[in-house]
Amino acid sequence: MNRILHRLLLMMVLLGIQTLAYADTRWQDLSPQQQRILKSHSENWDALPEARRERMLQGLERWQQMTPEEKKLASKRFKKWKQLNPEQRQAMRQRFMEYQSMSPEQRQKLRSRYQWFKQLPETEREQLRQRWRDMNPAEKRRIINQRRKMWQHRQNRQR
Repeated sequence: MNRILHRLLLMMVLLGIQTLAYADTRWQDLSPQQQRILKSHSENWDALPEARRERMLQGLERWQQMTPEEKKLASKRFKKWKQLNPEQRQAMRQRFMEYQSMSPEQRQKLRSRYQWFKQLPETEREQLRQRWRDMNPAEKRRIINQRRKMWQHRQNRQR
């Protein structure tokens, strides 16, 4: 379980999740429970950059508040993350940053479209995926740029 938690915390750090404002927390300032969970970092904790320690503590806090089902899902997602190559991880980080920069309305629309996609029969989803894979890079860029312009236009209209 500690290994899973360690990996989850690392994923949260890599994804650049926003941090809470912790004081410059040294190893001896951590609670016994925090030390137990973060024991793989005991040797180098005080040498870690403060921002990284903050992110790890925030991740630990979030982990402790999760239900068993949420922990299971987070662990599953982290396993998938670990299987990605560096380019795929960078692309995921980029998409995450783009999502974070969207307005609440844009995020809601994206979530709605994702739900729509999930409701499609598997054969239709696979046809759409194959259609995307069959496009050349220029076609994909054109579509992505069109969508970005559309989102930006809508965002500007809402201001």
